[in-house]
This record gives sequence, structure tokens and C-alpha cells, in this order.
Amino acid sequence: MQSAGTLSRVREALNKDDVAVRIWVKKEPITLTGHTAATVKDMLESGFVDHGSVEGRLEVISERGGTHVQIREMLWGRSIRCTVSDERLKEALELFGRRVEAYGEVRYRKDGEAISIKVEEFIPFPVGVNIPTYEDVRGILKGGA
Repeated sequence: MQSAGTLSRVREALNKDDVAVRIWVKKEPITLTGHTAATVKDMLESGFVDHGSVEGRLEVISERGGTHVQIREMLWGRSIRCTVSDERLKEALELFGRRVEAYGEVRYRKDGEAISIKVEEFIPFPVGVNIPTYEDVRGILKGGA
């Protein structure tokens, strides 16, 4: 989405009628305009900040633009930028590729979608042998099924 905003601003800066910038969305060309840049900017602006958590698979570790990781949220497949301290970076390296919950200060868009988080704590999800089996949880089902 940020790239679409950047491309539309470039198109506007050229200020030539014979230059068109298009992107393909669902096999259809979409022409970018100055209005596209304004819409993208509005969508990306933060609505509010609150303590909370995001969960997903820790997939990217980067120093570009400040030390951060990215968690791919499982339900919608979006990546959420996670700013981490040097102490948390070591932990992130150990958890790389695993499903985790990151707790900290979350920035949300106006529509409530998480944009980024300043990570205070990582909580790893259980893997393989640590996941309860059907027999382990059978007693909690209604009527002891």
C-alpha cells in the first residue's frame, strides 16, 4: 500500500498528461492519481496507540530503518512491523520462523487494524510435542465426549 502511495506521488510530481502509472490489481489495471496518494496516506495514518498484542509467524529480521522484525499475521496474511530492543533481538533470532505473540505498545489505524508494535515481550506458541492431543483435552468437552 505504501508503494502505491509513493508511485502516485511520483506520477503527480511529473505533472505530465502523457505519463500514466498503472498497477495491476486482481488482473485489472488501475491508474494511480494524486487522489490515490491521499487515500493511501489517510489509510496508513495512525488512529490510536494502546498496549496490546499481535500474533503470527516471525518471518523477517532487519536493521534497515532501525532494528525491527516482521510478524505475518495468520488470519489476514498481513505483515506487522515490530520494533525491538537489542535484548529482544537475540530472542527474536531464536524464535525466527516460529509462531509468536508480541506484547507491547501497538499503533492502530483508524479502522482498528494494527500497523506496528514496540515489542516488550515475545511469547512463543507451543510446537509439536508441546501441543495438547485430543486425549489431553477430552475432559473439557461438554458432557465428557
